Amino acid sequence: MTDSGIGFGFSGISLSEANDPVITAGAVPLLAKILRSDQPNVQQRAAGALANAAIGSQKAQGAIIAAGPGAGPVLVAMLSSGQPDVQQEAARTLGICGIWLAK
Repeated sequence: MTDSGIGFGFSGISLSEANDPVITAGAVPLLAKILRSDQPNVQQRAAGALANAAIGSQKAQGAIIAAGPGAGPVLVAMLSSGQPDVQQEAARTLGICGIWLAK
């Protein structure tokens, strides 16, 4: 990124601040429940939404890992789904959340 103001610090608002309303509104438990869908495209979109919410937000990452029942294990299971798009979004979500789990 250049210094044009576009990127992680866009308009002086961190991604963490931008994503907090998603967490406050209770979207994470709902999205975690949707991960269990038997439709791969629905799983992919739910995992993608969780990943996007988790970017730069420890609060969101913690909510995803804590989302019951077991968003983490469902995301891990999605890695073996046989659907490349589903696997990619599950891996991305786990990777984003794993950054904070490792600390």
